[in-house]
Amino acid sequence: MTEKLGDTGRYPRGKLNDDDEGEIRIRIVGFIQDGKPTVLLEFGKEVKWLAFAPEHAKDLATALTAAASVVQAQSEGAEGPWPEGGKPPN
Repeated sequence: MTEKLGDTGRYPRGKLNDDDEGEIRIRIVGFIQDGKPTVLLEFGKEVKWLAFAPEHAKDLATALTAAASVVQAQSEGAEGPWPEGGKPPN
């Protein structure tokens, strides 16, 4: 991913309340470290809460499930090719 994680400066659904910090760009990656498959959801900043339109919540669930499936298959020795990722963040 080449785009910066964290704040985008946008409020695509308007500001929900005074605590709303706007849209955030995230990264989901699966990796194996010390033999332990892991799915990481990286925000690029401290996050207090998240709110989603229903379709975006479903997209997030799908992306998390896909990353979990890939890293689980990798840990069980399945052959690739695999999507980008596969290693922990720096």
